[in-house]
Amino acid sequence: MYSSHPIQYKEDKLSQDITNPALRVSDFIMERKNPKVKEQVGLDGLQSIPSETKETKLKIVAWNPRALNTHSKCRFALELNGNITMLQEVWNPQSVLLGSLPFYDLCVRHEGNGGGSLLCIDQELFTIHKIFALNNDSKLYRLICHGNKILWVANIYLSKGLTSQLSHVFNEMIKNVPSEEYPLIVMGGDWNINVKNLEDPKTKLLFVLAKQLRLQVVFPQGHTRFLSTLDFLLLGSSLKCNSLSASASLSDHQALTLELTIPFPIHGRPLTVPNLKLASELTTRALKDSYNSLSFLQNIGASLSQNGHRIYNKMKKAKFQNSLLDKLLQLSSDEDIDSLVEKHYKYLIQDNEDQRFSPFSGPAFAFLKRFTKLNSKKIVSSIVDENGVVISEPETVSKHLIKTLMEIQFNPSYPLYDEPTDFPKFPVLDSAECEDILRQVSYGKAIALDLMSDVLLNSSGSGSKKTKNTF
Repeated sequence: MYSSHPIQYKEDKLSQDITNPALRVSDFIMERKNPKVKEQVGLDGLQSIPSETKETKLKIVAWNPRALNTHSKCRFALELNGNITMLQEVWNPQSVLLGSLPFYDLCVRHEGNGGGSLLCIDQELFTIHKIFALNNDSKLYRLICHGNKILWVANIYLSKGLTSQLSHVFNEMIKNVPSEEYPLIVMGGDWNINVKNLEDPKTKLLFVLAKQLRLQVVFPQGHTRFLSTLDFLLLGSSLKCNSLSASASLSDHQALTLELTIPFPIHGRPLTVPNLKLASELTTRALKDSYNSLSFLQNIGASLSQNGHRIYNKMKKAKFQNSLLDKLLQLSSDEDIDSLVEKHYKYLIQDNEDQRFSPFSGPAFAFLKRFTKLNSKKIVSSIVDENGVVISEPETVSKHLIKTLMEIQFNPSYPLYDEPTDFPKFPVLDSAECEDILRQVSYGKAIALDLMSDVLLNSSGSGSKKTKNTF
């Protein structure tokens, strides 16, 4: 199968004798600029080889070697066979030791010893797209897997496990990772926070931050250092944890091995809206060059054909906003997390109660459904009558609702048609009557896909006068 994509050949293997059995089929690989497809030349001619189009299973290793200063520790890290290996507190390892490792990225302190981190990746599986610093000892990586999957990896080391350090790491992560890619992030390493001590304010803060970002906290059943569990991982909502185990190592920290599945990416369509500015231009021009309704429609159709690529405007993605998350990230000391969260939701609930009995009842019920997980079809449980009294009895509420629905659907001032009638024939309107009707039609509304703007109804300009004479 041939394609219009430019092909970059490896060395001139095609000039060799392809019947020579000593040559490998891989010698005749031609790589495209499109990473999703490779083409292979063999004895049977040119064939297409699709890239990875399914979910991908990985092994991620996290370990604190407490200084990467011996060959035995390097061999131990390699024998864990991780596709991604995250090492923390590596200090400043010698180059002779690093030479035994595969592709790596090192983060070391510029002054003094201690701290630092190192990331090793499988180069056949991943390429590093972006790198960001989270603190003096931690980095954040945007990896591309198989050319079509995204995985964010944060190699975390918090030297003291302070609230300020935890808030700083999350602040930097949120600053650099797009909100739509939060489900594809792995944050793991030595946090110096005992994740099993649920009474510790730092642990509470960690779980609340993870919940706001829809991250799952995964940790082994046992301890990872003495009687504490300081080593664990946070996973995005789209990543599947198949298994997590801890094994004895050459340091006082156990090594974590995570079996992970990355889903195949599903790219949604960009959000588009009709081009309001173009609609006004085309409608004004078509109205100016028209002498009746048919010519107006013909002019609009011709303009749409000429400007098809400009009909839609792409909408920017809404910025991720979470008021509770903003408050949590401002913490710098061990405060009462439970009290902060309780005050936040207490204020939201009170404000929502005020909206329930106002013209903004729609957003209020949407809040109830989102925060209380209320999925019942009948969510109107109380109403306010004409005297301002709140009624909560179900039967009385139902009677009032039915009565209100009947009142808004029936108007005694208009005739009631009990039997089908023929549609009346109206006289042709003159110019003055058309203009009077146009004045009563409201404008400033959203436009449709035909790009007919409401400049037709604009009484402040010449739009309505021209419209009445044209139609």
